[in-house]
Amino acid sequence: MGSSVLFPATSLRGVSWSRVQEKCRRFCVRASLDANVSDMSVNAPKGLFPPEPEHYRGPKLKVAIIGAGLAGMSTAVELLDQGHEVDIYESRSFIGGKVGSFVDKRGNHIEMGLHVFFGCYNNLFRLMKKVGADKNLLVKDHTHTFVNQGGEIGELDFRFPIGAPLHGIRAFLSTNQLKTYDKARNALALALSPVVKALVDPDGALKDIRDLDSISFSDWFLSKGGTQTSIQRMWDPVAYALGFIDWENISARCMLTIFALFA
Repeated sequence: MGSSVLFPATSLRGVSWSRVQEKCRRFCVRASLDANVSDMSVNAPKGLFPPEPEHYRGPKLKVAIIGAGLAGMSTAVELLDQGHEVDIYESRSFIGGKVGSFVDKRGNHIEMGLHVFFGCYNNLFRLMKKVGADKNLLVKDHTHTFVNQGGEIGELDFRFPIGAPLHGIRAFLSTNQLKTYDKARNALALALSPVVKALVDPDGALKDIRDLDSISFSDWFLSKGGTQTSIQRMWDPVAYALGFIDWENISARCMLTIFALFA
């Protein structure tokens, strides 16, 4: 049994973490997966998180995985746990895909995407525990910051004693990123969504949300009375940050699942 990660001829340049580590010593609090996150295998609506796979009893396989992103690497971990031999092939000089990072020719540390994990990412935390990466997590206040043209700062502040979706509703109503008119129309759209139903019937709400996979979030939001300004100033940045997809192409199912579970 073995595993390997194959790269092109160019070497993977090392990343210096000294400045990051110094900042963390002064400002950051490390997380414990046993105390700081929700056990979604228990707390989530039924069927959202499947149980651990049964141990494989068939012949051992030699598996090739194309791409060393999070999906490829997590698949390799599960296969290795089942006793298979795995090779991962990656065309870039760094691993991680959309959650990777690299150093450019000028020495800048370039992040490929969002590196923030919410407390309900149970499967991801399970994977991080399995590979010994759980001690690298840092606790961050649950706020989202918008840097607008001209330097104007907007914020969605989710710090509230009661969890989703109530703290999300409060954040959307109190944000300074939208004017009163847009917040009112925003509230109307959310009030007509399954997110409110999730307050009393979370399983039924998620079933309704799954039925919205074929409609874009923009079409759904505008059909419920939301405004174009709300989309431009809030929902488009949120869609890019959470899904790397703009508001016209991300599905309503994706965005509303986020709202119902942890936004």
